[in-house]
Amino acid sequence: MPRIDYGGGLTIDASAGMTVLEASLQHGLDHRAACGGVARCTTCRIDVVEGAENCPPMSDAEREVLQVAGFGPNIRLGCSLRPKGDVKIRLLVREHISKEDLRPEGMGREREVAVLFADIRNFTAFSERHMAFDVLHLLNRYFDRMGTIIDFNHGDVIAFLGDGIVCFFEDTDAKRAAVSATRCALQMLKAAKAFSRYATEHFGFEVAIGIGIAWGHAVIGEVGYYRNTRLNCIGDVVNTASRVQDATKEYGAPLLVTEPIRVFVEHEFEFGRGFTCELRGKEGEHLLHEVLGEATRKRRAVISARSARTPPPR
Repeated sequence: MPRIDYGGGLTIDASAGMTVLEASLQHGLDHRAACGGVARCTTCRIDVVEGAENCPPMSDAEREVLQVAGFGPNIRLGCSLRPKGDVKIRLLVREHISKEDLRPEGMGREREVAVLFADIRNFTAFSERHMAFDVLHLLNRYFDRMGTIIDFNHGDVIAFLGDGIVCFFEDTDAKRAAVSATRCALQMLKAAKAFSRYATEHFGFEVAIGIGIAWGHAVIGEVGYYRNTRLNCIGDVVNTASRVQDATKEYGAPLLVTEPIRVFVEHEFEFGRGFTCELRGKEGEHLLHEVLGEATRKRRAVISARSARTPPPR
């Protein structure tokens, strides 16, 4: 039975084959594990102070996580390390507040999602020229219309960033999520044109928006503190969607989507120009596609027939 020494006089016995995290939790210790102990984060990491010879080699999953985070060879994941003998460790992520105020770890879910980022053009200039209450009035009416469309298409809003809206779409069927996001974006563009008439009449401001949609991995869960939480979507895909939205300004295309989105929805929508470009803060070149509208039934049949004649990639 391995003995785990946490330092400071705290030592526990762990059952054979038990991970350090499992042993910690079994004895009521505050050992963080944001992903729930599945080697998808580093919050359970420990420093092996003594007994490295009693630590089995890393699994591929553990090695990948620690290499991405840039930790040294003495750092291990508590959820993956199953000591074969006595070890002395140091917990590296510790809380110094009441445990009653902490949200339980492992409450998030990892998914592939479509993230939509929408932004009003030239809204900063409008805000500088108008009274704050007038700006608030216009924004709330705009958000009300756009939020209703997002809800109708089964999206979840995660943030209002000034005049920007960030939302995501998840589904057990990836294609369905991508289609919902793209259809939602087209409906938002149409609604923005209608709303522009109101904004122009009352405030002399012509509303135009740009929308970027990206596909990728994210962790979805409640974020905040015990009195105030909200659903959030965390992952590089959110940043990518923001950068794609930025590209709509450069290329004069109201709606751009990444290549994975295009592959999912190519039978459902009409596409215009394609752009190979660099995105600010992202490595390499990215292929973006302009979405023009929903495909007609005849057009869908043509695309489906063409796809059926195309041999699958080897």
